Amino acid sequence: MHEIHMGGKIADTIEISDETVMKDTEAKASLVMDAMNSVYQGETKERLLESVRKLSEKEVDVAKESERLPKLGLSKQEVEAFNKLMMNNDPANGLQGAPTMWKFVNGLTAVARDSEPERKRDLEKVAGQLLGI
Repeated sequence: MHEIHMGGKIADTIEISDETVMKDTEAKASLVMDAMNSVYQGETKERLLESVRKLSEKEVDVAKESERLPKLGLSKQEVEAFNKLMMNNDPANGLQGAPTMWKFVNGLTAVARDSEPERKRDLEKVAGQLLGI
């Protein structure tokens, strides 16, 4: 939702009526509802679940796969943070069990959680690409 831009900020010198604020709020709420309906509709939901199933079954060599991360746009520090998280195997980060591509994607999102908002979106986009969305 952070990627959706609904227009620039109105100057502080312009007085906005309560009616305009309500309409703006309703428009934003409608946009969020449309986005959630799109994400959680049956076909999309099933496609995402199937992607997670496939990635959960696909074992990977984490060291080898992490060598690809700079090519996907991760910095050296982000790759190091990723490798540290993967080695810790912490269930709180969704990182437990066999080295699967699903675990790999969860490692990327764990790195993203500790990033600045704009960078977080970039990292989540990379994870989404690996997830197939």
